[in-house]
Amino acid sequence: MPVGSMDRKKMGEVKTIPKIVTELRDIRCCDGDSATLECVVEANPPPDIRWEKAGKLIHLGSDFNADFDGETAKLSIRQVYPEDEGEYTCVAYNELGKAFTSSCLVVDLPEEKDTLLQQQLRRPAGLLDTPTPSSTPRSTPIRSVSPHIRRREVPPPSATSPVERVRRIRATAPKFYARPHDRVAEEGETVRFQCAVAGHPDPWVIWEKDGQTVTPTARIKITEKEDLRILEISEVTTSDSGSYRVILENDVGRTEASARLDVIRHRPYSSRGIRARSLSPRTTPFYSRGLMGTTALLGSRARLYCDLRASPSPSIRWYRDGVALEDTTKYRTTYDGKTAVLEIERVNKDDAGIYTCVAKNKNGAAETVGSLVVNEFMPPEILEDLPRNVSVIEGTPVNLKMKVRGNPPYDVIWSKDDCILPVSSGDFKQTVDQEKGIITMRISDAHGDHSGKYRCEVYNLYGDAASTSLIDVHGELAYGIRP
Repeated sequence: MPVGSMDRKKMGEVKTIPKIVTELRDIRCCDGDSATLECVVEANPPPDIRWEKAGKLIHLGSDFNADFDGETAKLSIRQVYPEDEGEYTCVAYNELGKAFTSSCLVVDLPEEKDTLLQQQLRRPAGLLDTPTPSSTPRSTPIRSVSPHIRRREVPPPSATSPVERVRRIRATAPKFYARPHDRVAEEGETVRFQCAVAGHPDPWVIWEKDGQTVTPTARIKITEKEDLRILEISEVTTSDSGSYRVILENDVGRTEASARLDVIRHRPYSSRGIRARSLSPRTTPFYSRGLMGTTALLGSRARLYCDLRASPSPSIRWYRDGVALEDTTKYRTTYDGKTAVLEIERVNKDDAGIYTCVAKNKNGAAETVGSLVVNEFMPPEILEDLPRNVSVIEGTPVNLKMKVRGNPPYDVIWSKDDCILPVSSGDFKQTVDQEKGIITMRISDAHGDHSGKYRCEVYNLYGDAASTSLIDVHGELAYGIRP
């Protein structure tokens, strides 16, 4: 391609910096629910998207999944846990610059778990007490010893601009930001199905059980609080078991979500020939939430817990790889009638393994299994830098490569002259070998526009590292090949 042809091609395109059209919104949901964070962005070329929590990159997979159709960016959490509470940020970026929007996710806990988790969670004062501005301001976390500049930052739009006012009143179909989740309960407990909704005009709500409309009674309450829609059933019985559906509808559209309730029956017993109901009903131990696989840093405290119901109160034993654990200064076990907990102080590599919680009473036994992975605190460390200077003839390929070690997974950002390069680009092909720590970028057909300063930044959960390279692309005349 002749010199300047790339310039002419670029002049024929209208390229724009990413812009947040619809901001993320704050969400409140229950422990165990699913939740979706969603925003709308526009840019040309279409931007790449990354999600952060409290300034740290979110690694997708398992419970976290991201989707982007060119306009709407979504982060879906399949099952919300208390530790998922916090500030989430969506960053949209292309070769011209970036824009971001932030919101808060608040996880409501059953009362019996508040005491257990209050040391882990620190909810900021006033969170969700007032409406979130159109763009939540935050300071960019320090992620490099040598700070780098991001050019052409997009300022947050004015919350009082006419465009924003028009957008707020535009009619939109109802949608769920948090959906109700399946529940398992014993007779006599209180169950709450909760969802967070949006739509304009505000959607009306219908709750159904097995296809029949649910109406409020002395035991059943249907309430609305801001964007929350709540169905609460107190003193549940086995007749409350079934499939529950919440339907949202307004003048623009309709949507629905379903969840199942299973109520466990108490066991009656006989006394002196008279059938009576036990004041302390007898149940075989069962786990309403089993152990989940977890990770811990070397030297930190690890906590494994599961929700356990049984009557009479069960005896509980914990095992690691089949070996029973005893209460010591290192291992501490507790059970408050609802949640069984194992705390491990000063985690070392030998603590990694498969953990089993076994509960027994006179009615039977049950167990649940989960794994503990112990990670060392290893930020990325560069083993092989990018080549410092690269000089190539126009039309030939350029290969940049570096090697790192640390705790994967790695997130990699390439930039040219302080402008972020999109992950998907015709000119630049980027690859990351997570297992070997090898990071490459290839320019298959280099031209004059490709000359410049390239920087590769590598992040993991514990830190970052960066390397730079200067590329000079010149014509053949520089070597005197042409007459």
